[in-house]
Order: sequence, then structure tokens, then C-alpha cells
Amino acid sequence: MASGPAHNNQRNNSRHHAEKVVERYLEEDILEDQEAVAAVENLYSDGKVWEAVDLILDAVEQQREARSN
Repeated sequence: MASGPAHNNQRNNSRHHAEKVVERYLEEDILEDQEAVAAVENLYSDGKVWEAVDLILDAVEQQREARSN
């Protein structure tokens, strides 16, 4: 596994990007399911950024499926 300053910087940049994604979805009210919004907010506030991104992806997929039916 890679380590060292370059790897840490890349990981920090990835996390920063993930944080921006979560913030955008919350700020722009993109998610329609309010339970999903609350869950994303809770995960994000607990520092679980990647879990929040996963939940956003799941919620968006469910929204797409609901619209196609």
C-alpha cells in the first residue's frame, strides 16, 4: 500500500472532493427523500464522508428508478 506525503495529500484531496459533493447535495436540495437527507447529514456531521457519499449515490439511484416507473 502506498504511503508517505504524496499519498496522504492525494487522500486528503479525495476526501475534500467528497466533502464538496456532500455539501452540494445538501445545499441544493437534490435529494428528494427527507429520511435520506437526514441520514446523510448525520453521517457527514459524524465525519463519515465516504458513507454519506455512498448513501447519496443510493438515494439518487432510487430517485431515478422511481421516475422511470
